[in-house]
Amino acid sequence: MPFFTHDIGDLKHRVFYQSVKLRSSNSAIRVKSLHAQNTEVKTTNANILGDFDATDSLRLVTTNGYIQAKVQAFSQDWHRPTAVYAKTSNGRIETEITLQTDVHAHQPSAAGGLKVDAIATNGRLNLTIPHAPVGSHIQLDATTSNAGTYVGLPPSFEGHLSLRTSNGYAAVRNLQREDPSHHGLHRTLIIDKRSAKSLDGRVWWGSEKDHRDLGYAKVITTNGANQVDLL
Repeated sequence: MPFFTHDIGDLKHRVFYQSVKLRSSNSAIRVKSLHAQNTEVKTTNANILGDFDATDSLRLVTTNGYIQAKVQAFSQDWHRPTAVYAKTSNGRIETEITLQTDVHAHQPSAAGGLKVDAIATNGRLNLTIPHAPVGSHIQLDATTSNAGTYVGLPPSFEGHLSLRTSNGYAAVRNLQREDPSHHGLHRTLIIDKRSAKSLDGRVWWGSEKDHRDLGYAKVITTNGANQVDLL
């Protein structure tokens, strides 16, 4: 409904929805908590704020407003990643996404998959994935313009890194966490190509030959610094 603010209460511990669509224009959408298989939240000229649990997909879209979201994505099969999509213009994106095994999984240690697309223009992009199970596959595309970016990848992340900016620096920090699999493995970060404004590299635990199917993180901005941390 246009010109109508949505305020959703604390629902995720009470009910699970197959599909939820929240739409407005010129008004904010605020969600205290929500758990659904597929969720779409869309408005214009306003902000989106919320705490979301998603088992298949989550879409957050606005214009001329910011997105601030805390997300729990549930997946047990990396071939069918849970998809998180956030897009705004003339606003920032601040998102924390945690990947867990599926809430109904019979194998709690199963690895899952996560596909993240975060797109902003004229606004800073801060995106952190503090946790993902060992063996999970993360595919991340993050883009903004005229602002800096920060991406934090979980200790279990293994894959390719690609950073680009037009006016600023591009850097990756290896924070040297302990092996999340508790096998005493060492995390290796290789920088294949580097300039003041771009960086391409790879990261893995143990031997690279043991990781043929790797994820990736691609982060692009203009007129701002581009920072990725391996948490």
